[in-house]
Amino acid sequence: MAKNTKRGILTGHKGIPLSVAVDGANHHDKKLVKRTLDIIIFGNLLKRI
Repeated sequence: MAKNTKRGILTGHKGIPLSVAVDGANHHDKKLVKRTLDIIIFGNLLKRI
Protein backbone atom coordinates (compact mmCIF):
# COMPACT_ATOMS: atom_id res chain seq x y z
CA MET A 1 0.00 0.00 0.00
CA ALA A 2 1.22 3.49 -0.73
CA LYS A 3 2.80 5.53 2.01
CA ASN A 4 0.15 8.28 2.17
CA THR A 5 -3.12 6.41 2.42
CA LYS A 6 -5.90 5.96 4.96
CA ARG A 7 -8.02 2.86 5.26
CA GLY A 8 -11.55 2.76 6.62
CA ILE A 9 -12.54 -0.75 7.66
CA LEU A 10 -15.88 -1.73 9.16
CA THR A 11 -16.06 -5.17 10.76
CA GLY A 12 -18.81 -7.27 12.27
CA HIS A 13 -18.80 -8.50 15.86
CA LYS A 14 -16.69 -11.53 14.88
CA GLY A 15 -14.07 -9.39 13.14
CA ILE A 16 -15.17 -10.20 9.59
CA PRO A 17 -14.71 -7.18 7.28
CA LEU A 18 -18.02 -5.79 6.04
CA SER A 19 -16.70 -2.75 4.21
CA VAL A 20 -13.30 -1.36 3.19
CA ALA A 21 -12.54 2.07 1.75
CA VAL A 22 -9.15 3.55 0.86
CA ASP A 23 -8.40 7.24 0.35
CA GLY A 24 -5.46 9.62 0.28
CA ALA A 25 -4.04 10.72 3.62
CA ASN A 26 -4.62 14.36 2.71
CA HIS A 27 -8.45 13.96 2.77
CA HIS A 28 -10.54 14.56 5.88
CA ASP A 29 -11.56 11.50 7.91
CA LYS A 30 -15.29 12.27 7.71
CA LYS A 31 -15.22 11.66 3.93
CA LEU A 32 -13.62 8.26 4.46
CA VAL A 33 -16.16 7.32 7.14
CA LYS A 34 -19.04 8.29 4.86
CA ARG A 35 -17.62 6.24 1.99
CA THR A 36 -17.02 3.25 4.29
CA LEU A 37 -20.66 3.32 5.42
CA ASP A 38 -21.98 3.98 1.89
CA ILE A 39 -20.21 0.87 0.62
CA ILE A 40 -21.94 -1.42 3.10
CA ILE A 41 -25.36 0.19 2.57
CA PHE A 42 -25.01 0.00 -1.23
CA GLY A 43 -23.83 -3.61 -0.99
CA ASN A 44 -26.91 -4.58 1.03
CA LEU A 45 -29.18 -2.94 -1.54
CA LEU A 46 -27.56 -4.95 -4.35
CA LYS A 47 -28.21 -8.20 -2.48
CA ARG A 48 -31.94 -7.42 -2.39
CA ILE A 49 -32.20 -6.97 -6.17
